[in-house]
Amino acid sequence: MNQNPAAAGRNSQTYYMTVTALMTAVLCVLAPLSIPIGPVPITLTNLVLYISLFLLGWRWCAVSCLAYLLIGMAGLPVFSGFAGGLGKLAGPTGGYIVGFLPMVVLAGLAVDRFRGPLPRLAGMVLGTGVCYAFGTAWYCFAAGVPPMAALGACVQYAEKHLFDGKRDLRQTVEELEKVIEKGTLAGLCESRFTIGAFARPRKQEIFFCFNRYRSLKL
Repeated sequence: MNQNPAAAGRNSQTYYMTVTALMTAVLCVLAPLSIPIGPVPITLTNLVLYISLFLLGWRWCAVSCLAYLLIGMAGLPVFSGFAGGLGKLAGPTGGYIVGFLPMVVLAGLAVDRFRGPLPRLAGMVLGTGVCYAFGTAWYCFAAGVPPMAALGACVQYAEKHLFDGKRDLRQTVEELEKVIEKGTLAGLCESRFTIGAFARPRKQEIFFCFNRYRSLKL
């Protein structure tokens, strides 16, 4: 039986080495591009890595990801915001970068083992969640920020300025969002202690926090 030349080429060592090098180069070009929405920007890294998973499988994709990390550690500006070096990895957002490796492994195992779209999607969601959980824990440790500190600042500000009996919960949260949009989380701080490095909580998290605040009186 004659083997399909395309399939044979795709399964060859040369194919994997070539595409791994190519996707590493693409990662180094696109990963520095970011949307600055706070201390943790949005990048194209996840997209490139997930494309690599389907082209290479989890093992070679992990090799590509590791090569990217080593290039960045060497000082080349391939991390978000065109940064590089060990200082970036040791900083507050370094956990999200290191978290790409477990993300690739977990998502890649699902992509390699299953053919249906739902199991693959579930694996990618799980991998992304692990990456974000690892990155958030690293961020809180490196920045010295307790996970609930930003929400606590939101409650404290709202209790002083917004809980006046004239607004319902939805209006209160909307006003709080306006304050944050205008001056970031530092706009909530009225003391010498700055919260400018805090991760901004999502609107749903603020709602949940206020809902669990037992002494809340609107």
